[in-house]
Amino acid sequence: MAQVLSPVWIQQVVIGLAGERGVKPIEVLRAQAPFLDTLSFHTRWARQMFPQELIKAKIGEAEKLVRLLKTDPAIAANSV
Repeated sequence: MAQVLSPVWIQQVVIGLAGERGVKPIEVLRAQAPFLDTLSFHTRWARQMFPQELIKAKIGEAEKLVRLLKTDPAIAANSV
């Protein structure tokens, strides 16, 4: 879980999970915002470690990357 909220999440989560599932990385990237939006932690430690602001920032980052890849097909074809 912590991997999706880390700075290097693209490699670990998007690329890695896409490879494991046999799907394109853009599909995993598109699923990140809805997944993160439903994320909740039950322990105080986890809520302190991964505050809502961090989760919202990661949602924004994922949405921005999806928009970028949608608007520039050349980047989408070569990067993800």
